[in-house]
Amino acid sequence: MASRHSDEDHPICLLSLDGGGVRGLSTLLILKKIINGLNKNRRVNGLEEVRLYQVFDLVGGTAAGGLIAIMLGRLKMDIDDCIEAFNCLMENIFTKAPHWTPFSWVLRFLPKWVMSQYDSEKLANEFTCFLDNKSIPKDAPLNEPEPECNVFVRVLSEGPDTIECLRSYTSGESAFDSVTILDATLATSVATGYFHPITISGRQFIDGGIGANNPIEKVESEAKHIYHLGGNELRNRVTCFISIGTGKAHMRAMEGGSLTRPDGMQAAAEDTARKFTSHWAVDEDVNRRVANSYFRLNVDSGLQDIGLHEYTKINLIEHATTVYLEQVEVRVAMDEIVSKLGERLRSRELIRMASQGIVNEE
Repeated sequence: MASRHSDEDHPICLLSLDGGGVRGLSTLLILKKIINGLNKNRRVNGLEEVRLYQVFDLVGGTAAGGLIAIMLGRLKMDIDDCIEAFNCLMENIFTKAPHWTPFSWVLRFLPKWVMSQYDSEKLANEFTCFLDNKSIPKDAPLNEPEPECNVFVRVLSEGPDTIECLRSYTSGESAFDSVTILDATLATSVATGYFHPITISGRQFIDGGIGANNPIEKVESEAKHIYHLGGNELRNRVTCFISIGTGKAHMRAMEGGSLTRPDGMQAAAEDTARKFTSHWAVDEDVNRRVANSYFRLNVDSGLQDIGLHEYTKINLIEHATTVYLEQVEVRVAMDEIVSKLGERLRSRELIRMASQGIVNEE
């Protein structure tokens, strides 16, 4: 069973989170702006504040986006606590100097796993400590019997290379329903060239950044599967579909070596976003509400030169994101998002009240 809300005729809200290493902080700051705006309106109306897992029906992420999806959707963290924990994890994971040698030029000719720059064991220890501090056992399953918020992360299974989903909900398409939260956080965080792969059920995994840095297409297909809907049916049910990037890339020719990887991945993520925008708005002339339900939020300048591992540049990430959020068109989009999410929450609350026999006196 995917969710206790899966069979209800309620408005659906979807969230897709790109990968980007430390630039995932930008994603969190954008989400904080959304959640704070939503809760501000709820306080005015005498309603309880909500967290992200109470707002979105499905959250899918790749790499850092996957980590954020787990933290906010599966672990149900407060947004401020999540930002603090995310920054702490990035600093602790990347604080040690990369594993370079006087002959590091040889590494470009070796297999990907040999080129790992950072300590995978340290990564595992950091995530184990993080879960322990949250009183979550290291063997706690990612899957929930009745998740309030469905969560998945996209990872790459090596040999042969296959993009897989690790899910917090049961799916007939998955062979990894028994994966743990720890395994999922590691699998979505072990970037090629930065860490060694992680082994789950006898198979090696790395983050899905190379093949699926923007998971939006999979978010759509998973939503169709969860709610048993076709494409047009899903469009008509979706109130708000948000895709958040980790900065637009400079469009320049890629050079060899892992240091250019962020640019290539960012460009690929934007290409996916452009294609999906056209795909989702296909019925614009028929249904304006459908066309206006999709939002792509992505800082347009200031993040493109920040590497996945450069945790010392969080001030630059914060500044670039703040400047982006002050743009007029972005502020308009954020107001629309907050309004749509508020409508969705109210609709869900009315459904719950009706199921409990409570009469709405408005």
